[in-house]
Amino acid sequence: MGDVVGRFEKILSEPREVVAGALLSTLSGANEARRSVLVNARGTRLDPAIEVTRKSAEGVSPVLPSWRRYEGVVWGHLDPGTLEVAQRRRLLVPSALYGFSFGDEPIGEYRLKFTVALEGLGSLAAYWRPWLAHALDSLGAVEVVDLLPLEHHRAIDWSLLTRPRVRRVNFLSADRGSVVGHDAKAAKGALARHLLTEGVAGLESFRWRGWVSERVGEEYVVIAPASRDAHSPVAPRFLGSVD
Repeated sequence: MGDVVGRFEKILSEPREVVAGALLSTLSGANEARRSVLVNARGTRLDPAIEVTRKSAEGVSPVLPSWRRYEGVVWGHLDPGTLEVAQRRRLLVPSALYGFSFGDEPIGEYRLKFTVALEGLGSLAAYWRPWLAHALDSLGAVEVVDLLPLEHHRAIDWSLLTRPRVRRVNFLSADRGSVVGHDAKAAKGALARHLLTEGVAGLESFRWRGWVSERVGEEYVVIAPASRDAHSPVAPRFLGSVD
């Protein structure tokens, strides 16, 4: 796929080409409603979204490092531009088009979610599950902190991992009665930054605007503050970090 290379090139080059081909085929035969679903855009945003996604699938899109490509509140609070180069390299980002990319690896602009199904391929989440597990396993006995939203978490077959040690982090409301999604994104970005600067041990010491981390068995939770005033408005996607 053009200039897109990286540490998973040997493992993921084949599925990347398969997904890119299926995406181009699906786009070419789709009506406007179907295309809107494929790139999660509508109205005046539809054609530009299709164009950049098609170019990336064809391997002719301008590329940027992953840490510069993605945007949103999570990324804003992570503030990757102020991290050290070695710290950005430990970011690992799942992608419905590329599978995985580390924070310093080049990718094109695209709009494609794991929930999308492509002709001849079916659900992208289901297709990528064994591939992404194989890629993660190839990293060896590393510590992986999973901060992924469910859409991305479900695109990895965690049961196939044999070597990495995975620590899952969930974000809970103050009463621990529900999983916090939207309101947790700013805290998630802040935690990711904390982990990249302090290491995995930072899971034990995270404190941010009333959010507090706590170990529960082999997993961790981050508890929201009682006051909703501490919550931040938010938006897009996320990643896991490899230590």
